[in-house]
Amino acid sequence: MQSKDRAVEIDLGSAALRHMRDCFPSGKTLSHLLLDKADLARGRLFTALPHRVDPAALEQFDKSLALRGLVFEDHLREIEELRARGGPYMVRKPDMIDDLVDRVLTFLAGGQDRLCIMENPLAEATDPWLAEFDETFLTLGPDVYHVLDGTIREPSTIEWGIRSAFTSFDPPLVGVLTCGSVESSGSRTTTTAELGALAARATTLFITAYRGEAFLYWTSR
Repeated sequence: MQSKDRAVEIDLGSAALRHMRDCFPSGKTLSHLLLDKADLARGRLFTALPHRVDPAALEQFDKSLALRGLVFEDHLREIEELRARGGPYMVRKPDMIDDLVDRVLTFLAGGQDRLCIMENPLAEATDPWLAEFDETFLTLGPDVYHVLDGTIREPSTIEWGIRSAFTSFDPPLVGVLTCGSVESSGSRTTTTAELGALAARATTLFITAYRGEAFLYWTSR
């Protein structure tokens, strides 16, 4: 079994700000609301990656890091020996979902009014699989939003929610950590005003990047 990839936070600059802003117009209602509600220029932008990464690859948000110099510390000696001999070697892709699960779990533990809302970029409210979906979700027209609330304590529940909304390519998964009140069972229709209020209270945003190998984060402080 592959061990959990250890994450190191790496601060990012104006290129990450531009990329996040450029991603939102391709998303759904929540993404568009975040353009208006979140003051991205005043917060912190960063990613979380395994220890060694090629700095030149960090601003190429639409490309795989695994193919651009990312090296896992536990594979470092093996890869350096293979490179020295000129032989082929397997490239391991990072999976930073476990790290995101930890971040969401820590946030939700802070109070029952805490919420993680994730915009599913591919699902539509009429999709048949949603009729059998056990977790909480909101719909707005065709849009589908997965909801994790402050009563959740199981990492597996959070991981299932993230993977249900996950995509490796554009449009990206867009998620927010915020506060509010959402009925914690089944599905219901939301409103643009309700989503806007949740977006305005968001303290963290995250979107998929690097071909789904990691996430970009914005925090309000």
